[in-house]
Amino acid sequence: MYDVFRQNFQQYLSLYRQELASNPFLLNVISPFYGLSDFTIYEEWKLSNDLRYYEASNIIHELMDNPSLPAYLRDLGNSFLEHGYDSIAGSDFDPDVVKEQMKLLYMMTSSAN
Repeated sequence: MYDVFRQNFQQYLSLYRQELASNPFLLNVISPFYGLSDFTIYEEWKLSNDLRYYEASNIIHELMDNPSLPAYLRDLGNSFLEHGYDSIAGSDFDPDVVKEQMKLLYMMTSSAN
């Protein structure tokens, strides 16, 4: 699932480049996906105590802890954990942004199931 996410994220970036450049909300939504798609970036965020590390880790926590999500999204969360990512709950993140992140993850990975 991790590789599916990485491939689909890169494809998403290439398809929606212009929309991303002109939409600050969407940029905010996908910002932690850069670390989720590249463990080196994620580790850099972690070592520098960057807020994006916590946001990416919160996404993984949401994937693991939200029973309303499809099972394959929990599988994606497990895949992140298997690749060395952390699951950390973060109540400081905007619930609307987290909801959009879950929708985007669903969109990026639903075709694989």
